[in-house]
Amino acid sequence: NEAGQRLIEFCQENALIIANTLFQQHKRRLYTWTSPDGQHRNQIDHILCSQRWRSSIQSTKTRPGADCGSDHELLIAKFRLTLKKVGKTTRPFRKTSISALLTMPKPLTVWVRINCGIF
Repeated sequence: NEAGQRLIEFCQENALIIANTLFQQHKRRLYTWTSPDGQHRNQIDHILCSQRWRSSIQSTKTRPGADCGSDHELLIAKFRLTLKKVGKTTRPFRKTSISALLTMPKPLTVWVRINCGIF
């Protein structure tokens, strides 16, 4: 149908995949909508994902009968993520010589020398 074609074109233009269609599932795990009379079922809800993350998707399926207060079924995707440890940035430790601190001129003396032109 026309809406399906627009979805496919949108995915192609934006480098997306329709994750629901990657895996073979039992029929009851595919449909996402049931008509009020219970006679008709369709797959009208989709999970779109960047093609970059395609290998991370492990499965997608619906949970028929989940109590979510809708005529749509709950749609679930399972992803595998690998998180990298962020390393701490360390600053080099500088040793300060106490004797050097004691021999430093006082800040006020330095300020007076600079402002009065005494070097």
